[in-house]
Amino acid sequence: MELQPWGIHVALVEPGGVATPLWERGRTQADAMMSVVGSQTEALYGEAIQRMREASVTFEKRTTSPDAVAKVIARALTAKQPQTRYLVGMDARAQAVLKTVATDRMLDRLVAWQLKLPKKA
Repeated sequence: MELQPWGIHVALVEPGGVATPLWERGRTQADAMMSVVGSQTEALYGEAIQRMREASVTFEKRTTSPDAVAKVIARALTAKQPQTRYLVGMDARAQAVLKTVATDRMLDRLVAWQLKLPKKA
């Protein structure tokens, strides 16, 4: 909206998970962090961090290739009448649908359930 007075169209490209080294790097950094924390931190966060690690392996298997994202970006840049939003990947589309029918709190609970995060004591 801010750029409309100058005739500049803005299009959002919203990819879901993308197959990049980010996934493995995150797990490596989590391992490094957990190797130096104290026992109290381990007791508080260890199970949640382990669940996040496990979920990241599962989510990484469902990622979209960087080439697929690049193709959508190219399409958005070259379209005569670009869309306002381009969703890339099944997870991005699923999130968009969920946002139309679920509250933020419901989405938070769904993510926590999907990640198998421990319930608060």
